Amino acid sequence: MSSVRWALAVLAAGFRIQLGQGRGGSFLLGAVITPVLTTVTFVFIGRYVAKDAELAPFLVVAPALMGLWSGAIFTAGEIIGEERFAGTLELLVAAPAATELAILGRVLASSSLSLIAFPEVLMVSALLGVTLTVQGGFVGFFLYLRRRAKHIADVELDTEWSELQKP
Repeated sequence: MSSVRWALAVLAAGFRIQLGQGRGGSFLLGAVITPVLTTVTFVFIGRYVAKDAELAPFLVVAPALMGLWSGAIFTAGEIIGEERFAGTLELLVAAPAATELAILGRVLASSSLSLIAFPEVLMVSALLGVTLTVQGGFVGFFLYLRRRAKHIADVELDTEWSELQKP
């Protein structure tokens, strides 16, 4: 097994472990409760200074990013704490797989679950009357990047395939 495939397998194993263990209290606090409370607070502050329309992108995006960040950070600390408490941190470090890859896979799973903060914040801000508009050029740029990445991957695959076909 190649080293890249091995690293991806370790990452995937950590990801699956974290998904199987569910979301703990730190996830609930960091990715679900905190973004809602922060959104409400920021919207009321924006209304108090009478600039909620002008500050709308910051009032909406900041709590979502805070939820994503706190979900990742709190869970990363919780992962290390749980491993230490269970007495498995030493076994994880002594395992043939890279410890940082296993923990990174678990943190990636938690971070991807923390993405729930984005639609949650958008719904709360919409209920409070603050809307966020996304410019068409911004979305178009990411669609262009996606098409370009797919084209490059196809070209690389064709090149690799033609190299394998040579006698």
